[in-house]
Parts: sequence; structure tokens; C-alpha cells
Amino acid sequence: MALQILDEAVNVSICKIDTEGKDISVIKGLHAYLDAQVIDYFIFEYQDLSYSEINRILIANHYTIYPMVRNKNSLVNSLDNYPKNSKPLLNCIAVSSKKKNKFIKLFRIE
Repeated sequence: MALQILDEAVNVSICKIDTEGKDISVIKGLHAYLDAQVIDYFIFEYQDLSYSEINRILIANHYTIYPMVRNKNSLVNSLDNYPKNSKPLLNCIAVSSKKKNKFIKLFRIE
């Protein structure tokens, strides 16, 4: 079931998705919210099988994805920059284009 935006003034600061492997279904179901750009941040689990599709959908809707380095309290700007000596990637955060500059300054992302 897809959600519909009932009020144009709606804004969602953070959408945390934790659906044990079904995150892509949730992202697809939120297409109206993505189109309207009313969600500032998504936090979702990294999964090899669905990451590229989630990445494609979010980038197409003007989000930037940052992998969250486990137990280090830091972010990296791509999977390629994830530290090899860290625990395996677990979560990512996607930032809307309207919040990106502030987010980059806050977390000192290069």
C-alpha cells in the first residue's frame, strides 16, 4: 500500500527504515513523498542486494547517500571510502538536497 500526501504543508524530518531486508519496498512506497521532497533524511540498512536500487531511486530524487561507519561516529561520502579496518557497513543516511549543505558542514564531510 502506497502512502498519499494529504497536506501540502507536511514535512518529515527523519524517516528511519528498518524492515529486515524490505527497505526497497518502503522506499518505493514513499514515491509521493520523494516526488514532493518532504522528507529531509532517510536512515536505512545497507543490503548488498538492494543498495544499488535504493541508491538509484534516492539520487533520482535529489538525495545524497552517506554510509555510516560503525562504532566510529563518522560518515563517509561513498562506499569506496568506507574504512577497510572497520566493522561491516550497517546503515546509511540519505540527505535531501535542501539539507545537504548544512549537513556537510555539521559533519565535516569532504
